[in-house]
Amino acid sequence: MIKFAIDPEYCLILKAMNEADSLRKAAILLETDAPALVRKVRKIADEHGLLQKNGQKWSLTERGRQLALWTDQVMATQSEALKEEVDVRISSFAWLSEEILIPNSNTLINKKNAQIKLHFNMVAPDNENELIHGRTDYVIQGHPPIDPLIAYKKIKKLDWLVVVPISFRQKISKLQPEQIISLLQKEPFIRHTQIRPESVLGFNLESLSHISANSVLGVRSAVVSGIGWSVLPALSIQNYVINNRLLVVPAIKTFLSDEVSIWWLRSRKDMSATTKEMVNWLSGII
Repeated sequence: MIKFAIDPEYCLILKAMNEADSLRKAAILLETDAPALVRKVRKIADEHGLLQKNGQKWSLTERGRQLALWTDQVMATQSEALKEEVDVRISSFAWLSEEILIPNSNTLINKKNAQIKLHFNMVAPDNENELIHGRTDYVIQGHPPIDPLIAYKKIKKLDWLVVVPISFRQKISKLQPEQIISLLQKEPFIRHTQIRPESVLGFNLESLSHISANSVLGVRSAVVSGIGWSVLPALSIQNYVINNRLLVVPAIKTFLSDEVSIWWLRSRKDMSATTKEMVNWLSGII
């Protein structure tokens, strides 16, 4: 069995003795009582010759002083090592990173003792494989994972809302829900290519826009530009609604919702503290 040449406790005693001008003050630094420290000081002196007694006062020999200085350096190096940043790679929707994660990243980075350095991946086609093969550390998705190797935590239900260009405000302001549906059926609908609009809306469409997109960002851009209307995740449009760039139609309910979840690899025990920070952070910003 590998052992230290000098007991680490002895090194701490030497450091305290070097910093204090009396054994009593050294005992205070070490949070121990003076009689117990005297016994250990005598042992260090007898076994290693690192302390000596001159009259009634204990002092360090030159070798003892060198070891005390080395201990001080090691402790400083250890503190720096514990302060090193943890690189965290996050894979998520581009819109979620843009609207929520990146704008709120400082609330995670600046947490006490977190020292987290974030890297965002917004174009990951297969997030489960990205995680399992070590190409990312966390995935933030709208549904739970399938692979049992992946652990996850549900954060919040995510509703999808009917949104229209801001220019529609006067058109629909005094209409009943049935009248709004009738009007929208004739207006161009911007389709997300992975969603069947009729199943989401519960009614048929008479007009589809000539534009479709395979991303929330593309659909949102088309609606903001006044090309047509669509359905979008609530979190992806909140700033656009506040800034009067989009209008939500709450009278029309959709049949689509997601569950924002954070995923991580079960085997990554080294990331357990960071995972707790990540879950708390995400719960606080969504």
